[in-house]
Amino acid sequence: MRILAVSHNFLPQLGGIETAADALTRYWAESGHEVTVATQTPGGEAGEGAIRVLRRPSPRALLEATRWADVVWHNHISLRAAWALALAPRPWIVTHQSWLRRSDGALTPAYRVKRLAARRAHAVAISRSIAADLPVLATVIPNPYRDRLFRNLGRPRAVELAFVGRLVSDKGAAILIEALALLKGQGRTPRLRMIGEGPERERLVAQAGALGLARQVEFTGPLRDEALVAALNGANIRSCPRSLPSRSASSPLRALPAAAP
Repeated sequence: MRILAVSHNFLPQLGGIETAADALTRYWAESGHEVTVATQTPGGEAGEGAIRVLRRPSPRALLEATRWADVVWHNHISLRAAWALALAPRPWIVTHQSWLRRSDGALTPAYRVKRLAARRAHAVAISRSIAADLPVLATVIPNPYRDRLFRNLGRPRAVELAFVGRLVSDKGAAILIEALALLKGQGRTPRLRMIGEGPERERLVAQAGALGLARQVEFTGPLRDEALVAALNGANIRSCPRSLPSRSASSPLRALPAAAP
């Protein structure tokens, strides 16, 4: 099967959307499918291993890739790429990574258009709450991870908590820091390792300092591959926002648990 995977963000940029797209497209290619990724993320080569990557494709290149594909998958809906399906209709699947509305709940004109467009695609949602908010019936499939990479190293755990995700308001990092302050008031001082990068980092650092938690909260910046595995293995509890409990699977890709012991 020829699969066109549209992911606005992709490697080398780091984040949940990017790593989920990388894991899935690698697995599809390893399973014998032909995979092309269309992304707006610059960097990297035109061809990357078994996967062809179109970075910031022109309208013509995007239309040609759509015509080439047997199926088109969007890693969250992209209106910038969806237009090509009007000229070259193909089975369309959208994995909804977040709610189709602003963080304050408002439906702006852009989100209204996305909700209308979403009705034409087969919908997948990464959580039950996102599925419940969609204008169409969605299958809930949590984001995957590479279980050949993420494994128990059997090492001593240096901190109690680890958070991994983009440092943006809707991930709940600020709420986690507030919770640490509440625990400190009860005489409990668990250490927290914050793994990731994003526009809210400076505000979160300032928040931790203002609450007297600077020594409890470590900001590592973005980590990937073995460095991320080691960092997660160093914590007793790992928090991955918007995930659901894992289910056993024979595939090397499994649903990432919300918190693992």
